[in-house]
Amino acid sequence: MDLICDTNVWYDIDAGRRDPEGIKAAGHRLMATPTSFIEITSKLDEKNFEKRSGAARAVVDFADGMLDDTERHLASLWNLEVEALGIDWLDAFKALAMAKSLQELQEGVQDIGEGVTRKVRLDVAEWARGHWDSFAREVEVLVDKFFPGYLAARDEGQAKYAKKEDAQSFGDESRLPAIERYVAGGTRARAALHMTVPAPPLSEEEEEEELNRIGGVLIPYARAYARYVYNCATKYTPDRNDWGDLECFIYLQEDRRLLTCDKRWLEVAKESDLLSWILDPDASP
Repeated sequence: MDLICDTNVWYDIDAGRRDPEGIKAAGHRLMATPTSFIEITSKLDEKNFEKRSGAARAVVDFADGMLDDTERHLASLWNLEVEALGIDWLDAFKALAMAKSLQELQEGVQDIGEGVTRKVRLDVAEWARGHWDSFAREVEVLVDKFFPGYLAARDEGQAKYAKKEDAQSFGDESRLPAIERYVAGGTRARAALHMTVPAPPLSEEEEEEELNRIGGVLIPYARAYARYVYNCATKYTPDRNDWGDLECFIYLQEDRRLLTCDKRWLEVAKESDLLSWILDPDASP
């Protein structure tokens, strides 16, 4: 079974808190994502360089495969032709794993064995940081539409949670199939931004067929997203780093499962009937 690893898995492997060979011995494959690279290199400096480099080495040494970035993965689900991103993510992980300092990483890392010089585009992480910040803001704006005053409280650095009676109705609605279809349908617009030529318009019948199909393959992501928004309205505030964790749910189709021990996302999975999509071989039965 392919296990989609959240970023903390690679830190845990490097620190000796997880045994990758034990997981593989059970027949599982560890899959890395571009999102993990973006997270690892976000706000990279000399103080955190050694720890981040160690996580990158864990990817290089133990990942069994590298997945496409989420936009291109979504495009493949929607059968859209999009432009290539032009980044060799495994090569980027190798550069960070081999570099002895941030300066060397920026100037280029010499790989004598393969006879190449590797560089890392830290501007990608810079772009992602802005995207993460906007994600948290977008969630706050969305919650405020249902519970006015939430956004003003967040602007004051405070939290204003929904009343219990209001939250019940909101929670019930967030689990409706229509909401799941709406969230899943929005992913087409994300993927379409990267198309080389505009997609031909769909008829109402074709659009309905596609929504029914894509809603099925993106159920884990749609349910997790809806529940996360509900939780942000009722018990915690959105965190910019939540974006990277939520993106992992996009890959959950067929025999893929999410490998994580993050309490926030385990809670989301439990509350949205997604625990069958989580598999942690290191967890106690």
